[in-house]
Amino acid sequence: MKNNSKKFLSLLLVLTLTIGLFAVTPLTAGAETHTVRDAAGLETAFKNAASGDTIKLGANIKYAKLISVDGKTINIDLSGYKIDVEVTEGRALDVQNGGKVLIVNPANGEFNLKSSAKNTNTVLIRGTGSKAEMTNIYYTGSGNYVVVGVDTGSEAVIYGKIITASTSCESYGVYARGSKITVKGDIDVQWNGYGAGASNGGEVTIDGIITTTSVSSYLMFDYESTRRKTEFMVPTTKTGYLTYTDNQSIIWVKATPADTANIKTHTVGTAAELEAAFKNANNGDTIKLSSNIKYTKTISVKTIAVLLDLNGFTLDVEVTAGRALEVTKGGGIVLADPKNGKFNVSGSDMDVVYTNGHGSRAEVTNAAYNGSGDSIVVTTFERGLITVYGNVTVTNSESKTYGVWAKNGKIIVEGNIIIAGSGFGAATDVGWTSATGGKVHVKGDIICSGNGWGATADYNGEVIIDGVVKVADSEKYTDLELTLPTIKPGYITYEKNNAYGHSVIWIKEQPENNNNNAASESESLKPPVSASPSMSNFTVSQYSTGQFTDVDENQWYGNNQQKVVATAYMYGLMQGGGRTFNPTGNITLAEAVTIAARVHSIYNGSGGRFTQGGSPWYQVYVDYVVSNNIIAAGSFPDYNRAANRAEMAYIFSRSVPAVELEDRNTVESLPDVDVLTPYYEAIITMYKAGIVSGSDEKGTFNPDSRITRAEAAAIISRVILPQNRISGRFYG
Repeated sequence: MKNNSKKFLSLLLVLTLTIGLFAVTPLTAGAETHTVRDAAGLETAFKNAASGDTIKLGANIKYAKLISVDGKTINIDLSGYKIDVEVTEGRALDVQNGGKVLIVNPANGEFNLKSSAKNTNTVLIRGTGSKAEMTNIYYTGSGNYVVVGVDTGSEAVIYGKIITASTSCESYGVYARGSKITVKGDIDVQWNGYGAGASNGGEVTIDGIITTTSVSSYLMFDYESTRRKTEFMVPTTKTGYLTYTDNQSIIWVKATPADTANIKTHTVGTAAELEAAFKNANNGDTIKLSSNIKYTKTISVKTIAVLLDLNGFTLDVEVTAGRALEVTKGGGIVLADPKNGKFNVSGSDMDVVYTNGHGSRAEVTNAAYNGSGDSIVVTTFERGLITVYGNVTVTNSESKTYGVWAKNGKIIVEGNIIIAGSGFGAATDVGWTSATGGKVHVKGDIICSGNGWGATADYNGEVIIDGVVKVADSEKYTDLELTLPTIKPGYITYEKNNAYGHSVIWIKEQPENNNNNAASESESLKPPVSASPSMSNFTVSQYSTGQFTDVDENQWYGNNQQKVVATAYMYGLMQGGGRTFNPTGNITLAEAVTIAARVHSIYNGSGGRFTQGGSPWYQVYVDYVVSNNIIAAGSFPDYNRAANRAEMAYIFSRSVPAVELEDRNTVESLPDVDVLTPYYEAIITMYKAGIVSGSDEKGTFNPDSRITRAEAAAIISRVILPQNRISGRFYG
C-alpha cells in the first residue's frame, strides 16, 4: 500500500511539473463547449462559436482550410488529441481585430499548422489585442515569406517548434512588427532566411535553438539590419538570455554555456594596454581599468559589444584629430556601472562621440568639444543609441558646434548641455535611409551663454527637456511654435509641421512652491553659467503670449505694453503658479527674498537655482540672503505677510553690488521719504539708479504701501537690465 501511495504521489508530481511549464487558459463562465471529432465539425464550430466558447476535440482532426478568427475569443481544449491544419494555398491561421485563439492546456495535445503556399505567411496575427497560441509550425512552400507574422499590438505563443523546409528565396521563422512573439521550442530554417526578425518595437523571446544555413543570417531587424549569433549586446536585459537589439526592437534567445564560454576580462592600467584590449576583444568581453588612463587616439568599436568596467577609475580620451569615440555596425561600448568611475571624451576636430548602424550603442560620462570649428559633440545615425551620464559641453565661444544631434537614433543626456558658441543645444534630423527623425532626452538643463539656440527638431524628430532652457537671445529659445493646450501633461509643447513630417519639443514645466506665486522652489543646484560675477550671466528662456491665463497682455505689465511679467519670467526670477501669475496680488516678503536670492545667485555665476527640502518652503532663500549679507538675520519675523514698498527697495537694492547701481538721476528730496523713513538709503539708491520713479511727477514713493507682483516684476527687471532704467530725472 505504501509503494502504491508513493507511485501515485510521484505521478502527481510529474504531472504538476509538466503542466506548470505551460500557461493554462481559464474558461469563461456561462460559455458553451462545442465537441468536434472531424473536419466538418471543426469548421462548423469555428463558424458558430461565440466569443468565450470552447472547441473541444474528441478525436485527431486533419483540416485543409484556413482557420480565421475575427474579433472573438475561441478556447481550444485539445483533450490529448491533435489538430493538423495543412493548406496548399493561402494561410493556415488568420487572427485579427482583437480575436484570440487560446489553448486550454498546451501540454495536453497539439495544434499544428502547415503550409506549402507560395509567398504567404503560414500564420498571421494582426490588430491590437489579437493573440494566438499554437504548437508546431511547418512551411514547405517557396518564395519570400514569414512563417509566423505578428503585427502591431498582437501576440503569438508557439509551444513547440518552427521548421521551414523551403528550397528557394528568403524566409523568416517569426517576425514581430510592434508586437510580441514567444517561441518555446526550436526554429529550424533549412534554406535561405533568418530565424527571427523584429521591427517597430517588436519583442521576440526564443527558448530553443535557432538553426540557419548561414552564420550571417541568424536574426534580422527592420528587414535590413542582420545579426550573427555572436553579435549579442552586453549586458543582457533578460537574465538567462542573449540580447539582440537595434535600439528599437529586441530579440532574446536562451543562452547556453557554449555561448558565453569564451567571454574574457581584459584588465588594463596603461594607454598601451587599453589599445591592445580594444584591438583583441571579442563580443561580450569586459575591459576593466586598474588605474586612471589618459588616451589620445580614437576608440573605434565595430560589430562587437564590449563592457567597460571603470572600477572606480577615470578614462580620459582626449583627441585633436578625428573622433574620440566611434561605434558602428551594431557594435557597443557600455559602462558596467556608470556611477563607479568616469569615462570622459573630448575633441577639437570633428564629432566627439559618434554611433552609426542599427543597434550601435555608446555610453560615456562627459563629452566636450574644445575646437573652434563647426561640429557636433554627440551624434547618432541609423538607430544608434548614445547615453551621456554627465554633461555635454562646447567650450569655445567662436564655435558653431551643436551639443547633441540625433539622426534617426536616440541620445539621452542625464546632465546638462552647456553651449558657449552659436550652435544648437539639442537637435534632431532624419537618417540617411529612413524618414523617422531622431529622439533626444535631456534630463538636465540646456544653457547657451553665447549666441546659440536652445533646441530644434525636424523630420518627425522629438526632443524632451526635463530642465530649463536658458539662452542669451530670447528669440533663439526654439524655432518651433508653442502649442496650447499642451499635448504632454507636465510639459510645454512646441511643434513643427512641414513637408518632412511632424516634429515636437517638450520642455518640462518647472514645479512651483507651496503658495503658487513665487518662482519654482523644488529645484536642483546646477553648474554655473559663468565663473565670475557679471550682469551678462542673466540669460533668457521663452515666454509666450497667453502662457498665464490671468495676465492681460494689453495691460501695462503685459507683453503688448511694458512686458514686465514676460521679462521677470524669461530671466527665471518669477514664474507664477502653473498657468497663473497673479499680477495684481500683493508680493510677500518670502517671495521678495526668493527673487533677490535668485538675482544674487545668477549674477555671481551660480545659475539662480536652489534645492528646497526644508520647511517652510522659503527657508533656503532666507538662509541664502542672510549668509550673503543681503538682509540681516531677524529682519522680518513673518515672511508670509505682504511686503511694503520700502522693504522691497531694501531687499532688491542689495541683490546686486552697489557698482551695478550707478547714479542716473539727481535726488534732493522726495515728498514722503526722509531720513527717518525705514530703509531711507535703499530708497534713495533706487531713485538715483533709475529703478523706481514714484507714482507722480514729484516722485511720491508711498513707502508703507503694499506692492503688487506686477510692480515687483517691473522693478526687478530694471535691476538686472540697466538699459531699461530711467535716466535724467531731478527730484526735489
